[in-house]
Amino acid sequence: MFQIGFPELLTLLVLMLLLVGPKRLPEVTKFFIQIWSKLRSQYEKISNEINNEIGTEEIKKDIFNDMKLQELELEESEDNDGGK
Repeated sequence: MFQIGFPELLTLLVLMLLLVGPKRLPEVTKFFIQIWSKLRSQYEKISNEINNEIGTEEIKKDIFNDMKLQELELEESEDNDGGK
């Protein structure tokens, strides 16, 4: 999903400290962590449902198999042309 590194996290914490103050920072941080966790969970759930519905794994396997078949056919045709 979203990649948050140390610099981004530090920036968010400093911004939150300035906006809400040191007394409310733990409370607000806990709230945002809960929201983030719920959003991430829902994102993963929806992503898995979509992948299951449209069968992306099967499509990826079919594409991979088609590419391998084309490579083998190309090698075979090169071998046949080289023998002439």
